[in-house]
Amino acid sequence: MTERKLAAILSADVVGYSRLMAEDEDATVRTVTAYREQIATLIREHRGRVVDSPGDNLLAEFPTATDAVQGAVEIQAILKVRNAPLPADRRMEFRIGVHLGEVRAEGDRLYGDGVNIAARLEGLAEAGGICISRTVHEQVQHKLELAYEDLGEKEVKNIPEPIRAYQVRPETGAATPKAESRTSRSALLAVGLVVLLGVAGVLLWSFPTTTPSITSTDERFTVPGFGGAPAIAVLPFDNLSGDPEQEYFADGIAEDLITRLSAWGSFPVISRNSSFTYKGQAVDMKEVGRELGARYVVEGSVRKATTRVRISAQLIDTAADHHVWAETYDRELHDIFALQDEITESIIGSIVPELRRTEMERAARRGPTEFGAYDLVMRATWHAFKATPQDNAKCRSLSEEAIELDPSYALAWASLANSHWMDLVTQWTDSPAESLAELKRAARKSVALDASMARSHRALAQFYQLTAQTEEQIAALEQAVSLDPSWSGAHRDLGAALALRMRSPEEALGHLDQALRLDPKAPNKWITLIYVSLAHLSAGRYERALDYARQAARLTPGGDLVHRMLAVSYVGLGRLGEARAAIDEALRLNPDLTLAVVSEEYRRVNMHPDLSTRWLDDLRKAGLPE
Repeated sequence: MTERKLAAILSADVVGYSRLMAEDEDATVRTVTAYREQIATLIREHRGRVVDSPGDNLLAEFPTATDAVQGAVEIQAILKVRNAPLPADRRMEFRIGVHLGEVRAEGDRLYGDGVNIAARLEGLAEAGGICISRTVHEQVQHKLELAYEDLGEKEVKNIPEPIRAYQVRPETGAATPKAESRTSRSALLAVGLVVLLGVAGVLLWSFPTTTPSITSTDERFTVPGFGGAPAIAVLPFDNLSGDPEQEYFADGIAEDLITRLSAWGSFPVISRNSSFTYKGQAVDMKEVGRELGARYVVEGSVRKATTRVRISAQLIDTAADHHVWAETYDRELHDIFALQDEITESIIGSIVPELRRTEMERAARRGPTEFGAYDLVMRATWHAFKATPQDNAKCRSLSEEAIELDPSYALAWASLANSHWMDLVTQWTDSPAESLAELKRAARKSVALDASMARSHRALAQFYQLTAQTEEQIAALEQAVSLDPSWSGAHRDLGAALALRMRSPEEALGHLDQALRLDPKAPNKWITLIYVSLAHLSAGRYERALDYARQAARLTPGGDLVHRMLAVSYVGLGRLGEARAAIDEALRLNPDLTLAVVSEEYRRVNMHPDLSTRWLDDLRKAGLPE
């Protein structure tokens, strides 16, 4: 039966799909499948449905143009985050076209000019961009806080009349209905505050750059006491040098990795005695996973030639027989022990974020009936990443469910503590005293259950921060860094705390530089760059502060914080005209911003009073209203 109806149609495809397929067909198919699943989820969240998804294309319908454009903006924002860590030539960027018009429906399929025009608009869109028709523009221009670039009349294939096209420029950060603009501006302010306070520790658990097969928790890969987290094993690295004397170097790297991963404490690590039984053997990774009870395996090789050495390492999901991560390191071989330490740290710094991202994505895509305590915490973290009041409430409830399943699971208590901290710093709670008491209880419980876990001490540092117990806050963060020296988030939070309290700028910068080195491809690298700028500002090094603020501005998705940092830097350099321009931009993004608002923000981040006074004076000179 054929039905004619009015619908908002979204059409999307991948830029350069043929080239990506030619270069690596398997990886491209896996990635486009994962991206389409993510897009489909977002479409459903905006009341839409996927009509068809052949190859790299995707067609969806929505009840209104507003739903379609909001969905498109969120899709591109999420894909930007997922693509950020990838090399430019391997990014999977989508173009999206949106049209509101009549379509012919036959069962679940749609036909007609409404579909064809959406597809032609998609072809006019930029990589990672959105192009809409005149009819869509008329519907959304006064409802959504977006910028629109008029492309004029466009002649397109198989459409007899030219179509008026507009590029969507989501410069305000999100497609938010104007009726909710105050909420939107408050959210922008909250983002700035949360950045200063270190919520990036949650944000670093970002979407993975690779997509393993998604399965439920398999008890074969779990060990009691870890809430159901899957085990990881490190196989002995192969010595490909033809030099038996290099055997100890290859073994030393593997042994150091086992030690460092064990100290991390989030995943059970198979002992050396078991994993080293595979030394010198050709192995099947699925079989190794089954025999050792390890979902993840790290393997690698060492090849020495004269004074240079090449170390290759890879992380494998044995259940899916899928490479999660791989890297090669070429180094001069001078001090072999120093090199061993450097390579071990580099591998750990790469593996740990990938494990977190992969596991968070797996948990986010499972059905709720399959959840164990570990899965619940991973899903809670996925919601925390989205940084909205609703998602933070979901994070809290999932953490509480994990605790009900396993009251001795320290990571679940740390996750619960983080949700209460988020409520407090963003002022999402109606009962601050109660939230603070719950934060304290959860953080102390996490430490009591596992004092060897870095995240327990970070949770305690969050409580100390909000109660202005500076020495205790810094001591807790130092303990977190000591327990997990490869956790970039702990280094970043400690560096920020030292800078905010006007402690040694060099020590602060040392930790911030380490955070950048440990996770150089983080999608939210701009947050750490903001902290580096902050550290230089606290030391009065305005030129350096300006340089890092500009780097952050090139990467940031939006918000007024970066422009405030730029303004303070410009004032310090005596460049008042540029400072005023920066504040004008901050006010455009957040019209509710005032000195009183910023002063309260500084109080809550436990900023040193002298630094707070100095920066407020600088912002006043730049033109920020009282």
